[in-house]
Amino acid sequence: MRKVFPVTAVVIAGALALSGCTAASAPSPSSSAAKPKMLTQLPAATSELDNVSWAYYAVLPTLDPAHSQSREAGLIIGNLCDTVLQAAPDLSVGDNLTKLKQVDDTHYVLTLVDGAKFWDGKPVTASDVVYSLSRNLDPAVGSDFAPYFANVASITATNDTTVEITMKKPDILLLKALGTMAGAVMEKAYSVAAGSKLGSLQGDLMCSGPFSIASSDPSSKIVLKRNDSYWNTKLRAHAKTVTINYLQDGSIASAALQSGDVQGMYSFPSVTIDKLKSSGMGDAYAGLTNSVFSFVVGKLDGNPLDDVRLREALSLAIDRTAVAQRVFPNGGAPATSFVGAAAAEQVKSTKALNVTARLDEAKKLVEKVVKEKGEPRPISLLYTSGVGAEVGDMALYLQQVAKKIGLTIKLDDKAPRDWVGAVMSATKNPTFDLTFNYAGLNMNDPYVAFANFLIPSSTANYSGYDHSSITDLVAEGRATLDKGQRAEIAGKIEARALTDLPVIPVAYVPRQVFVNSKIGGVVLSDATFMGYPWAAALGGK
Repeated sequence: MRKVFPVTAVVIAGALALSGCTAASAPSPSSSAAKPKMLTQLPAATSELDNVSWAYYAVLPTLDPAHSQSREAGLIIGNLCDTVLQAAPDLSVGDNLTKLKQVDDTHYVLTLVDGAKFWDGKPVTASDVVYSLSRNLDPAVGSDFAPYFANVASITATNDTTVEITMKKPDILLLKALGTMAGAVMEKAYSVAAGSKLGSLQGDLMCSGPFSIASSDPSSKIVLKRNDSYWNTKLRAHAKTVTINYLQDGSIASAALQSGDVQGMYSFPSVTIDKLKSSGMGDAYAGLTNSVFSFVVGKLDGNPLDDVRLREALSLAIDRTAVAQRVFPNGGAPATSFVGAAAAEQVKSTKALNVTARLDEAKKLVEKVVKEKGEPRPISLLYTSGVGAEVGDMALYLQQVAKKIGLTIKLDDKAPRDWVGAVMSATKNPTFDLTFNYAGLNMNDPYVAFANFLIPSSTANYSGYDHSSITDLVAEGRATLDKGQRAEIAGKIEARALTDLPVIPVAYVPRQVFVNSKIGGVVLSDATFMGYPWAAALGGK
């Protein structure tokens, strides 16, 4: 199976944009934390607005849908470009620009809806769909979504309104990918003429979404203008314009939210949550997501954690309930599965992580290893406190609980960019025994997480973990269309992963959204960065 785009690079970009916060101390765990309800969307807007001002935690890197995973660019592009299928706020995938017909397990037919037009008034045709989807197959394009098209044999237009996709073998991830920016449709003639400028921040893009580009300042903001001729009447925008400001500095973003100059933000600086709430301008919400805070093992060769008993000991020593309550208080929950909270519903679990610490068991495991092999050297934990206080808190917490069970952890706090560089080169140039991951999934499917962390070819498999049965089971699960059977296979994969622990999941982390009290209709879930046109739902309350 081909490499799957690493989720680490996707989500950490957001954290880097809000750097500058450092950890002061490790958390003081308490006994319990109730599992919160992660919301999908606020009540619908009831009135139109001339403009909504929003914040984005980075500078938009591109307008090209094929590269929208970088810094969650799909958060903006999804309001411009329609996708053939669509991930809804509840993360389910259904029809959108096209209606899907599954002829059999390896043949899909996409039929365009009536009346869909690009911003320039030209009709959307099957030729445009074929061009756009085929970019995911072109090595020269280097699409972020290429791994999910690995089993596609052909994409062809059978007439002006119909596209047929033929698979080499069944692959459920392809259908889910079509509901993300992988399924975004651009006008072929315009795109070909744009050449290397396609997707530039100056606005070289022609799509059919609910907004077009009014103006774009690559360094500060992009202004979206309502498409009054939008084909989908159910998703026509309430706001005439939406201004998305690039606010990389967490303190500036917080001040703008507190003053009301900016009316909402995804992935806002969580360390300022108390100030934001007390400002009276709005409230913070916990959105449905598959984000998980985990500790990820580095290359096993020469690593003290090469002995699985020490990995298990660290896992047993973690009080996941306390961590969720104290470190991720706005909607966090103890992780009991290898995958995120939403995707876990698609796994028939046979094994679960401990939610409270089991220190006695952990100590015994360490003692056995020491008796057999001698005292292990200190474990190097690479992290960066520059992406938020919670990361530094978790590093200190793990160091403290490790000491309680007889292990020593040496903390290696790097600058954000240095940490990213070390992590992205970890499979070729290992420099740590353990690091952290603060990531979600680009689709609501457990097999995305499995492919990212458990397959030898994945760039997110830092440890070099290679278990042939898992590799085979992941391929089998992707090719299994029956939900029940897929869930059973996923359960087998998870049981093996939670036994071997190349990744140690700790807490489910909700999608943090701050919304001004005057704004309604806000989509809160991960559908926003997958490509759902969330800005169209914004309006007055």
